[in-house]
Amino acid sequence: QRAADHRVHPVQHRQREGHDVLFSLRFFGFRLNIEVQLFLHRCLGIAGEVFSWGRGLEGQLGHGRRTDEDRPVLLDTLQGRVIRAVCGGENNSACITELGILYTWGSGDTGKLGHGRGSKFQLIPRAVHGELGAQRVTQVSLGLAHSACVTDRGLIYTWGGGWYGRLGLGSTENQYVPCLVEALKYRAMASV
Repeated sequence: QRAADHRVHPVQHRQREGHDVLFSLRFFGFRLNIEVQLFLHRCLGIAGEVFSWGRGLEGQLGHGRRTDEDRPVLLDTLQGRVIRAVCGGENNSACITELGILYTWGSGDTGKLGHGRGSKFQLIPRAVHGELGAQRVTQVSLGLAHSACVTDRGLIYTWGGGWYGRLGLGSTENQYVPCLVEALKYRAMASV
């Protein structure tokens, strides 16, 4: 575990939809992009490293414990992988490697991590398998109790809480692993 203990100097700030704020800053001489949620922060370094800090009571920081962090801490379990995107939900997080592998961690209630039934807390990043194992993920979005992603073939997968039909699968049942949104499989999607 390497804790950052140098001052961070903001370079740029912009408001995004909802509560997210994206910062671009210099840290140890590297440019970092930071996504800020209500109580937790994640940042992605230009070299593909992921740091997180803030509220961690449900494992959403990915450090292997359910504690808060008051400084940026490197996610050791992702070392050796180049991360291209990082995303956060209310109490869960996700990232995508340069190879298109999706990792999730944090609270697994309603199946929103995509690791199957019985995954209450995932304290370190874990690859999402199933149908996604053979595909390259290009984008991920985390909602309050559900998740979605897009593959390089333009396919949309959803999982988690299915209330009100929000997974787009034709039912209101929770899904514990990623499921292809059949209604869109013949249309190439770029974003979700």
